[in-house]
Amino acid sequence: MCELDVARDLLGEKIASYLANKHRGGQNGRKGTVFEDWYAAYHLAKQIYLHIVEGNAESVCFEGQCVAFVDDLAVYRVESTEFYQLKNAGALSWLSGDHPLSEDFRMQVILSKAVNQPDPVTMLVCSDDAVAEQMEGSVPDSIEAHTQVEHFPYDASESTYAALTCNSLLRDAIARISRHDGVEATVSNIGNTFDILLGAWRSLGVGRHSIESVINSCMESQPAAFRLAVSDEEIRARLPVEFADVLDSVPGLSYGIVRGYFVWSYSTASGRKLSSGSPRYSCCDREFEHFCDRVLERRPSTIDELEELL
Repeated sequence: MCELDVARDLLGEKIASYLANKHRGGQNGRKGTVFEDWYAAYHLAKQIYLHIVEGNAESVCFEGQCVAFVDDLAVYRVESTEFYQLKNAGALSWLSGDHPLSEDFRMQVILSKAVNQPDPVTMLVCSDDAVAEQMEGSVPDSIEAHTQVEHFPYDASESTYAALTCNSLLRDAIARISRHDGVEATVSNIGNTFDILLGAWRSLGVGRHSIESVINSCMESQPAAFRLAVSDEEIRARLPVEFADVLDSVPGLSYGIVRGYFVWSYSTASGRKLSSGSPRYSCCDREFEHFCDRVLERRPSTIDELEELL
């Protein structure tokens, strides 16, 4: 039995009709909800990190504009279900209006338990810090046990640069799954990773989507924007000893493996860096194998000779 049928049996025809209209309105307005997409990307990035870096194989699905009273984003886990309502407004109340937020949150848990969704949690996400603080301090007793409030910054210009500069939560989550690390994890460098993830989420459309399907969509689009699941230590261990010997003989060259990608820099004898770079392909790509073969075959002795082989 679907959520609408359960709502009708459990809460009555009027409430079920409200739920259906809410879902229909959410679906019709799904395009252009940049704030919601940013927030979905934030959660997706956190889960992708757990999946590809920490090897967390937990089955997790994501759904935007689901059939729910709290419907902007749902995260379905084996042991819990999270429902997020996003509000990009300068003023908000739990109790005002014909359909108060508090009632939506209360009925969501009733509905979730009726359809056997495990340990439902309701979350209010506000773009305005003051609104988030006010709402967190006034959560009604009727929903307090399962409700949390979060501040998630938003910029009306809606650009990639704005998203990653105004919102440190989002920026840090994207940086952790990007191929770029440390000082290289600039907004301009990780912006591509963010754009690919956003595009993957939007392209999947309505319905529930596993974290694996999101990752696959990203990899089909531009795998070189993301760090690899395999550790840098594993990649280094696979490199031919002779490959390292050749590179070690190039004066001024420093190199390493960072997040699955070969990186290099060239410095003067005094330590002043003159150039640096990284191929577009990862160390698990066949192109990197060809690069290793070229190095072993031609045995470059200067940085110029090495750059010709990249």
